[in-house]
Order: sequence, then C-alpha cells, then structure tokens
Amino acid sequence: MKILPNRLRYFVSISALTAAFIFLAALLGGCNKVSHNGDLDGQWRILYIENTEDGKITEPVQYFYCFYLHTANLTRGGIVATANMTYEYPLLSLDFPYASLATLSEWGITTNPADFEIVSLSRTHLIMKTGTNLITLRKF
Repeated sequence: MKILPNRLRYFVSISALTAAFIFLAALLGGCNKVSHNGDLDGQWRILYIENTEDGKITEPVQYFYCFYLHTANLTRGGIVATANMTYEYPLLSLDFPYASLATLSEWGITTNPADFEIVSLSRTHLIMKTGTNLITLRKF
C-alpha cells in the first residue's frame, strides 16, 4: 500500500469537501414553487350564499372551495370541479374548463370563467362577491 504525500492528501480531502458542498447546495436549492396566495390558500367551507338582488340565502351543507397555488377545487365529499386560478388581491378569477354552469351554481357561481372580488379575507374567514352572489366562507 502506497502512502500519499501530504500535499496530495490535502488536495484529495479539499476536493471531496468541495464536491459534498456542491451536492448539498444543489439538493437544498432545487426548484420549489412557493404560493403567493397568503391567507387564501387552504380549504374553505361555505357558510352561506346570499343573493344580493332578492335577499335569498342558501346554506349548502359540506360544500368547499379549496385554493392551492394556481388551482382551485370545488368539493362536496370529493372533487367536483377543478379550475385554473388567477389571484391578485382583491381580485380572484376561476376558469373551469370541464364544468357546467348547473354544477357551478351550487357554489354560487353564475359565469365561467368566474370573477370574484374579495370583500374580506383573514386567516379564518373569507367573504367574496361574484355577480349578484355574496359567498361567506370559514377556513376548515
């Protein structure tokens, strides 16, 4: 077995350390998508939908809006419709490529794509307006 000279041993150890550092930097600095939706992200349960024209209030049971990154899901025990989402406070736009207006109306949506104005948003409560409907939700 041949013993390496001190200078070569030093070079090998520095090279190994540099390679390990580069590997860790690449691992930790990978592509990560971060949501910029703030308090909007998450699962929201509809408390009630108020039609501002006639004052009619409906209280759907177990109907949810779920907002994540650039998508939104309408659920009631499973995903019913998925939308492409554009959000810049206070405006929210949802485009449902594969949903009918009859289905979307159960969530207070009357047009597709649907444009919402966020009236109030906190970590636990959300009120948004679309067309003539005012939708009040609570974070689930």
